[in-house]
Amino acid sequence: MDTFLEYLVQKKPTGLDVLKKIGFILLATLVSLIVIVIFNFTQLSQFIGSFSLLLVVGAFYGAYILIRNSNLEFEYIFTNGDLDIDKIKGRQTRKRLTSLSCKNIECMAKLDDPMYAAEFKNQSIETKFDAVYDPAAGNVYAVLYRAKEKQCLLTFQPPEKLVEAMKKFNPRNVHDGNANH
Repeated sequence: MDTFLEYLVQKKPTGLDVLKKIGFILLATLVSLIVIVIFNFTQLSQFIGSFSLLLVVGAFYGAYILIRNSNLEFEYIFTNGDLDIDKIKGRQTRKRLTSLSCKNIECMAKLDDPMYAAEFKNQSIETKFDAVYDPAAGNVYAVLYRAKEKQCLLTFQPPEKLVEAMKKFNPRNVHDGNANH
């Protein structure tokens, strides 16, 4: 029997995300003011003055692109023991964040589980992936696994049904917090 689960979750903006967006707008405004002052009130105005409008529009378009790309979504796709996590920027650009097979999971448990905290904070972990969409909501899981001979750590917020499906493929190393360790 095939197992297929797919979840699309939108990352909740943090205070830092909002400050970045405000910063992009302020930076575009500052660049525009500098362009207007330099190109319209100096000797360069005759030579490059016609490009000032283009530079101002370019600055605000760049800010728009940066703001749009800071809106993130994560897609969790589980197919017969394989988990793929994609990162989607601005609902347009999709990039594979990581892929793993449940059989390669060394340990999966809630991030705040004191029994596994030392494993998840190990300094020898080479690659870390963050696919948490709302840290305030809790239920964050950490997955320690091997990929291409590297030890990797994934943090994400899977729905209960996804955790149960992963546990079926690796019951020894996937800890859902409901049963005894």
